Amino acid sequence: MSDFPASPVPPADLLEGYLPRAWAKAGLAKALGGEELRLGLHLAGRGGGDWLIELRADEARVTRGSRNGAPLSLVQSVQDWRGALWEGRGGALGARAAELFRNGGSPGQSRWAPVRAAPLARALADLGALDGLLRLVVTGGKGGDWSLALRVGPGALPEAPTATLSLAAEDAAALLARELSPLEALLSGRLRLDGEMGFLLQLQGALGRLAPT
Repeated sequence: MSDFPASPVPPADLLEGYLPRAWAKAGLAKALGGEELRLGLHLAGRGGGDWLIELRADEARVTRGSRNGAPLSLVQSVQDWRGALWEGRGGALGARAAELFRNGGSPGQSRWAPVRAAPLARALADLGALDGLLRLVVTGGKGGDWSLALRVGPGALPEAPTATLSLAAEDAAALLARELSPLEALLSGRLRLDGEMGFLLQLQGALGRLAPT
């Protein structure tokens, strides 16, 4: 298994060098069971750019230059992306996002083994029919506020988020641990929403396809 870099490296080095090798050694293609998935990544700032991540039955490939119609793209500043990977920023949410890049698992014990590839492929297809930008902000965590966004649907990045969700680092940890429900968090004001509720409901409906069939 390739060792994850101990100190920060340029995004291109990690994405185009380390990541495909790590996923290949982790057996990601086998875990996907023949499904093909396409995800986009946009990093803003020095060393950033656009990447297309293609997960196929025979390879995991990362191509720089365009998100090329990916139905879902992660959008983030280089600073916040690097902060989650090497500085522990973003709390539990940052750690969950960092798992996509830090560790592909080891042969026979892949983190991706439990992936339900077919429902995931259907969910991504549904997301491709939507159009919006969801921004997530974690406040009060290590290193200060931290954020990422999800570009839902293909196309150019919107100038402003369609909806923004903000919460404290401790509440993000409680949500991911299922100690706090999203509804309870919203009603109590611990999860704050700005923007279009309708877009969030559409997003929730698409992600509902991830449920076992």
